[in-house]
Amino acid sequence: MLQVTPSQATIALDTLSTPTMRLFASGGDGPFFWSADKPYLADLFLNSDGSMATLIPKLAGTLTLTVRDSRNVQNTAVITILEQNPNITPSVVTVSNESTVSFRLSDGTPPYTLYVSDPNIIQLGDFDGSATTVDVTALNAGMSDLVLEDSAGLKAVASVTVTELQDEIAISPSAAVLGRNDFVTLTVRYGLSPYFWTNENPQLGDLIPIGEDDLSAIFQTGNDPGVATVVVEDARQVNAVARITIADALRVLPGSVTAMQGSTGLTFLVQGGIPPYSALLKDYRFGTVTQPVLSQTSGQYEFTASVDAAAEATTWTDVIEIYDVGGLKAAVDVVVAN
Repeated sequence: MLQVTPSQATIALDTLSTPTMRLFASGGDGPFFWSADKPYLADLFLNSDGSMATLIPKLAGTLTLTVRDSRNVQNTAVITILEQNPNITPSVVTVSNESTVSFRLSDGTPPYTLYVSDPNIIQLGDFDGSATTVDVTALNAGMSDLVLEDSAGLKAVASVTVTELQDEIAISPSAAVLGRNDFVTLTVRYGLSPYFWTNENPQLGDLIPIGEDDLSAIFQTGNDPGVATVVVEDARQVNAVARITIADALRVLPGSVTAMQGSTGLTFLVQGGIPPYSALLKDYRFGTVTQPVLSQTSGQYEFTASVDAAAEATTWTDVIEIYDVGGLKAAVDVVVAN
């Protein structure tokens, strides 16, 4: 039987490099011939026998691709092209227990859904699905993800590490990953006021002390990636340090796919963050996943996944996780059909 892999996918246009995805025709008699109902939405490039198609989306919309083999057997794939991926910042943060950090939500397709991977570590504040900020309270030491999912099914992930406050002075958050032209509010825990803040990397951003006795400071990032160090000193000349990493959001393209049981060669591209990247398959009943490598053909990092023939026909939520060297994380949903 002629199959198209993936049979459905969602991809956004706001990527660092050219948004690209690959589709495969299998199970029929080649060569294979492809057509699009709305060819103005994307460019389609085929290999010699039509068994692989490279799709480069250009405009938002819903694109139906029809594949026909030499016996005139047909099948289709539906690609949803969106303007923007959802975004959550800070995307990585380290905070002390009993502190609160504010996350900003943007882009994608509202309304949003938020959930945490471990409610024993962090707790969500009030959120109505349309707000652009949410407060998260650190409860206990450990690690948890804060996952933002938009109404189109695309996701953004923030990784939160909670530490027990053991020093006599600390900054919370003590580490954060932000995008360009973004900001984070830093607050002193304990210590003796007044406080004196120092930005050791002014070329990477601006530091603005705020609040009574300069208890807090806003770090506003600029346009350049890098790692900024912020130091606070209290009245006793005791110091604490926070490090702010500035990097582009980590993206996986496409962000969600539908594939048949037994499908092989599902191809994903990784952009943003700080390479090299690593892939983690959260449930080996799903199938297998390769590690991202730099493709000499596309000039981008790629990895592939295969669906086990016995994999349950359901939505495998966050089944593949991608990490960069700085701790940024992205996740992929795969809908398995039979």
